[in-house]
Amino acid sequence: MAGYRNALRVFTDPDAYPILCHCRAGADRVGTVVFLLLGLLGVEFDDLARDYELTSFSVWGKRSRHSAAFQTVVDALQALPGATINEQIHNYAITIGLAPEEIDRIRGILLEPGS
Repeated sequence: MAGYRNALRVFTDPDAYPILCHCRAGADRVGTVVFLLLGLLGVEFDDLARDYELTSFSVWGKRSRHSAAFQTVVDALQALPGATINEQIHNYAITIGLAPEEIDRIRGILLEPGS
């Protein structure tokens, strides 16, 4: 959890941009960080899942929204309060130690005004 908190916290600093995030294969960890980040920005589940599947361009094989690894992440998020995946991701971010102000800062940096 600390790893995801620390990764998401990088996006709270406007001086850190542009940000390149990667892991050894560019799929599982980065795919999950980006899934969480986009979820905080309000991207809907089908688009989140599609984006995760695009990490299949990694050298480590095809990713699927139907895989056990992806479903484990989704199941853990769905165990949290919230009517949507976005609310559940927000609650996850709070649970792992991001402050609401940090989430707001990420949104302020990455979203167009009025989004």
